[in-house]
Amino acid sequence: MKPPPAGRLRRATNPSSSTQHRNWKLSYYQLLHAFRTQYLWKRDHVDGWLGDAPVIWIDDDFTDLDHEWARERTARGYVTALVQPDPHIGLLAEHLVEVLAWAVALLPVTQADTAGVP
Repeated sequence: MKPPPAGRLRRATNPSSSTQHRNWKLSYYQLLHAFRTQYLWKRDHVDGWLGDAPVIWIDDDFTDLDHEWARERTARGYVTALVQPDPHIGLLAEHLVEVLAWAVALLPVTQADTAGVP
Protein backbone atom coordinates (compact mmCIF):
# COMPACT_ATOMS: atom_id res chain seq x y z
CA MET A 1 0.00 0.00 0.00
CA LYS A 2 1.39 3.40 -0.96
CA PRO A 3 1.62 6.16 1.63
CA PRO A 4 -0.64 9.18 1.11
CA PRO A 5 0.64 12.10 -0.94
CA ALA A 6 2.73 14.62 1.00
CA GLY A 7 0.65 17.00 3.06
CA ARG A 8 -2.38 14.69 3.26
CA LEU A 9 -3.41 12.51 6.14
CA ARG A 10 -4.29 8.90 5.56
CA ARG A 11 -7.96 8.22 6.16
CA ALA A 12 -8.32 6.56 9.54
CA THR A 13 -9.23 2.93 9.07
CA ASN A 14 -8.77 -0.24 10.95
CA PRO A 15 -5.92 -2.08 9.23
CA SER A 16 -7.29 -5.40 10.45
CA SER A 17 -10.36 -4.88 8.27
CA SER A 18 -8.38 -4.72 5.03
CA THR A 19 -7.96 -7.89 3.01
CA GLN A 20 -4.19 -8.08 3.43
CA HIS A 21 -4.41 -7.97 7.24
CA ARG A 22 -7.23 -10.43 7.90
CA ASN A 23 -4.73 -13.15 8.79
CA TRP A 24 -3.50 -11.54 12.01
CA LYS A 25 -4.08 -14.74 13.93
CA LEU A 26 -1.52 -15.24 16.66
CA SER A 27 -0.88 -18.49 18.43
CA TYR A 28 -1.12 -18.90 22.17
CA TYR A 29 2.70 -18.99 22.29
CA GLN A 30 3.05 -15.76 20.30
CA LEU A 31 0.63 -14.04 22.67
CA LEU A 32 2.40 -15.48 25.72
CA HIS A 33 5.75 -14.26 24.36
CA ALA A 34 4.24 -10.83 23.74
CA PHE A 35 2.94 -10.72 27.31
CA ARG A 36 6.24 -11.84 28.85
CA THR A 37 8.39 -9.46 26.84
CA GLN A 38 5.97 -6.52 27.10
CA TYR A 39 5.78 -6.44 23.33
CA LEU A 40 2.72 -4.87 21.71
CA TRP A 41 2.25 -7.36 18.87
CA LYS A 42 0.10 -4.96 16.85
CA ARG A 43 2.89 -2.45 16.42
CA ASP A 44 4.82 -4.16 13.63
CA HIS A 45 1.67 -4.76 11.60
CA VAL A 46 0.51 -1.18 12.04
CA ASP A 47 3.99 0.23 11.38
CA GLY A 48 4.17 -1.50 8.03
CA TRP A 49 0.70 -0.32 7.11
CA LEU A 50 1.41 3.31 8.07
CA GLY A 51 4.33 3.93 5.78
CA ASP A 52 5.37 7.54 6.37
CA ALA A 53 1.91 8.81 7.32
CA PRO A 54 1.58 10.81 10.54
CA VAL A 55 -0.15 8.86 13.27
CA ILE A 56 -1.64 9.32 16.68
CA TRP A 57 -2.40 5.95 18.20
CA ILE A 58 -4.75 5.42 21.14
CA ASP A 59 -4.27 2.19 23.10
CA ASP A 60 -4.33 1.27 26.77
CA ASP A 61 -1.59 -1.34 26.38
CA PHE A 62 1.57 0.54 25.38
CA THR A 63 4.90 -0.39 26.94
CA ASP A 64 8.23 1.42 27.10
CA LEU A 65 9.15 -0.34 23.84
CA ASP A 66 6.19 1.27 22.10
CA HIS A 67 7.05 4.73 23.38
CA GLU A 68 10.62 4.19 22.15
CA TRP A 69 9.24 3.15 18.73
CA ALA A 70 7.19 6.38 18.60
CA ARG A 71 10.23 8.50 19.54
CA GLU A 72 12.40 6.79 16.92
CA ARG A 73 9.70 7.10 14.24
CA THR A 74 9.30 10.80 14.99
CA ALA A 75 13.10 11.28 14.90
CA ARG A 76 13.05 9.79 11.38
CA GLY A 77 10.56 12.51 10.38
CA TYR A 78 7.31 10.54 10.69
CA VAL A 79 5.13 12.41 13.17
CA THR A 80 4.00 9.89 15.78
CA ALA A 81 2.15 10.27 19.06
CA LEU A 82 0.76 7.74 21.52
CA VAL A 83 -2.21 8.34 23.79
CA GLN A 84 -2.58 5.83 26.59
CA PRO A 85 -5.84 5.93 28.55
CA ASP A 86 -6.01 4.14 31.87
CA PRO A 87 -7.42 0.67 31.07
CA HIS A 88 -9.68 0.84 34.13
CA ILE A 89 -11.16 4.22 33.21
CA GLY A 90 -11.11 4.32 29.42
CA LEU A 91 -11.08 7.13 26.92
CA LEU A 92 -11.76 10.57 28.39
CA ALA A 93 -12.51 13.98 26.88
CA GLU A 94 -8.94 15.07 27.69
CA HIS A 95 -7.63 12.33 25.38
CA LEU A 96 -9.79 13.61 22.54
CA VAL A 97 -8.60 17.16 23.19
CA GLU A 98 -5.02 15.88 22.93
CA VAL A 99 -5.81 14.13 19.62
CA LEU A 100 -7.49 17.25 18.22
CA ALA A 101 -4.61 19.52 19.28
CA TRP A 102 -2.14 17.09 17.68
CA ALA A 103 -4.10 17.07 14.40
CA VAL A 104 -4.49 20.86 14.32
CA ALA A 105 -0.73 21.24 14.86
CA LEU A 106 -0.18 19.29 11.61
CA LEU A 107 -2.25 21.74 9.56
CA PRO A 108 -0.22 24.11 7.40
CA VAL A 109 -0.12 27.73 8.53
CA THR A 110 -0.49 30.34 5.80
CA GLN A 111 0.23 34.05 5.87
CA ALA A 112 -3.51 34.74 5.83
CA ASP A 113 -3.86 32.70 9.05
CA THR A 114 -1.32 34.90 10.83
CA ALA A 115 -2.47 38.31 9.55
CA GLY A 116 -2.66 40.73 12.46
CA VAL A 117 -0.83 38.40 14.85
CA PRO A 118 2.15 40.11 16.48
